[in-house]
Amino acid sequence: MSNSDEIISLYEKYGFELEDNQNPEKYLVFSHRKGYFQNAEILLIDPNFDFHNLEEEYKETGFAVKINKYSSIDEIHSQLFAGFFLPLNNCKKLKQEYDRYARKQTEKISFCEYKFIPCRFVDDNNESRKNLIEYIYQRLFEKGPQLIIVEAAAGFGKTSISYELIKKLSVDSKGTVPIITELSKNRTASIFKYVLLTEIDSKFSSLSSELVTYEIKQGKVPLIIDGFDELLSKSHDDVQSDLSDSDEKTAQTMLSTIAQLLEEKSCAKIVLTSRKSSIFAGRLFEEWSDKYLPHCQITRIQIIPPVVSDWLDKSKIDLLHSRGIIFDDISNPTLLTFLSSQSNDDIASKFTSVDSILQQYFKILLEREQERQSLPLKVDEQLSLMESVAGTMASFKQSTCTSVEIKDIIRMSLGEDILEYLDRYSDFSKEDVPTEDEFLQKLSHHALLDRIPNTSNSIGFINDFIFGYLISEALTNNRLPDLSPKEIEEKYWNLMVTSYGTCSQKKRDALYRIITDNKIEFTPYEELHTDLALLHKTSHEYVRCYYESVYFGENVSLTSSNFKDCVFSCCTFNSCSISSDAFEDCKFYGCHFYEVEIVPANNQKNCNLIFSNCCGESELRKISCKEPILSSVNTETEYEKKVLEQYWRPGSDHADRRRLFSTLFKGYAQQDYDGISEAIDRLYGKEILLHKSNCIELNFEKMSEIREILGR
Repeated sequence: MSNSDEIISLYEKYGFELEDNQNPEKYLVFSHRKGYFQNAEILLIDPNFDFHNLEEEYKETGFAVKINKYSSIDEIHSQLFAGFFLPLNNCKKLKQEYDRYARKQTEKISFCEYKFIPCRFVDDNNESRKNLIEYIYQRLFEKGPQLIIVEAAAGFGKTSISYELIKKLSVDSKGTVPIITELSKNRTASIFKYVLLTEIDSKFSSLSSELVTYEIKQGKVPLIIDGFDELLSKSHDDVQSDLSDSDEKTAQTMLSTIAQLLEEKSCAKIVLTSRKSSIFAGRLFEEWSDKYLPHCQITRIQIIPPVVSDWLDKSKIDLLHSRGIIFDDISNPTLLTFLSSQSNDDIASKFTSVDSILQQYFKILLEREQERQSLPLKVDEQLSLMESVAGTMASFKQSTCTSVEIKDIIRMSLGEDILEYLDRYSDFSKEDVPTEDEFLQKLSHHALLDRIPNTSNSIGFINDFIFGYLISEALTNNRLPDLSPKEIEEKYWNLMVTSYGTCSQKKRDALYRIITDNKIEFTPYEELHTDLALLHKTSHEYVRCYYESVYFGENVSLTSSNFKDCVFSCCTFNSCSISSDAFEDCKFYGCHFYEVEIVPANNQKNCNLIFSNCCGESELRKISCKEPILSSVNTETEYEKKVLEQYWRPGSDHADRRRLFSTLFKGYAQQDYDGISEAIDRLYGKEILLHKSNCIELNFEKMSEIREILGR
């Protein structure tokens, strides 16, 4: 394509028509008509060209004429983008959007002003204490297509991360115009491509979706998509378990839309936040990224549980510790925010357990609600009502409702009690006694509910932690006798288990009994999550499962022969107890072991464990594994060759970029595993292999060394 052809193509994308290209080496003339207005732009290719007669000619025919001097195609592109997308105005809108979000969070919290606490995260297998927002921000301006995936448990601040990034971009967007969309707040979010186009039309109503899509691919319109997993009907967190047919189709459609934006010549920048999901790990994601995104830089960020010392000062920590409160049980942003707002005297006198912290949280919040809305409902009555509402929403498979729907659910939950509550207004003047509809309207604005702006006035609970806790309370307290636990989707079980995992053993046992009595089936990942959260130990055997970024925390006990032929990637074992024969024929990749207690088994056997790029595993390795005996036939180079052939198969004319850790052992006997594991570590040291958060990448910049090892 010639230079003038590139210029013409660019202007046409912006809705201009070519008026004059009779002398393209000297000038080009474009027109842009919109309603009453007619504009012409004379682009001087030759800066010495005398344009005055040409200018007068277009003015006489009614055009408003602009003279522009060509310097480079990039400069012209920047001018057009700035003129149509208005980056400076957009920065102001982004700041306003962030301020609305921050005010809303302060209203939700009610105990203190919203403040973002920097979170710790795992990237490329290493825990990082970098500024996460700055880290993502810098990634947005690196060359080439960038896909940044931020994964965290429910209620761990994924939406806050999205808005903090928006805040950062509002200060300096470097000429870009970001789009943020919250899929969890969009009740029509059933087809991702439709949601994206809707968001484009909403943010850029005067521009064509084709133009916006083009600029997304140019990297000038970064996408921040919060709650990407919300489009799946269920949460399937284990990468080895299959998605349901409908979910796999949905996942493939979502990934296909992303792939179209991140094609080879694209420079798109996309940030996705999600609960942990098999969309972004394992077979499906590996095949998709290898096939469609070989040139894209994929960054996976795992948010780890909050560290109490990042939120509370030493005096509060000492008080909580003296009361026997386990810090892993309060490692939740909702609880830590509440505790940070409480005085030391209150902590000393009122908090003896995690349950007491939750009770005090609701007591303060709901007593304020009585006063704020002149509600005649006592604290326990409000709590009972909201439990019923949460349980009903979960049974309807809805995390948000319209205003009409939420009032219907509240009315149904109140039943005949509504008459008694309305009678309590008799002490008020007649003018202040609400009608039934006004009363329901009050309750639809309850402090535990959140009215979502810009989404047809949808209403949900203030956060996933509270939502999950209230659903659990509804089930364990039998608020909804007609609700069968089997009707509840795994997504809501995940919220319930995560929330109740902070509670007393009595509460945890009650929820676990419901799960076992009703034979609720979970994916292997969710099964393990449930065991660790509710029992603090494992109660199942796990065979040939893949676990990524699982946290085995304080008071967790892993007993003998729980895991067989499993892979653990980027997992953290922190202050837990591990039997020396808990793992058999398992592989650990990028895992961290902190202050773990290894309990020797009575009859210790060789557990055949493989560790690569791990730290702190030496005691477990020493007790559980025999010293590796490497075959004399297979030299170090031959093992390195075996590893590299998993990327570049003999007879193939090209190498693949990414492989899962477990894939590198396929096709080889157990006796070769130690040699392969050591070869992986050596290749990592030579920077021929690069450790990523969910896979191991081949470094194409080391192609000469790769060819030498392979003998090609």
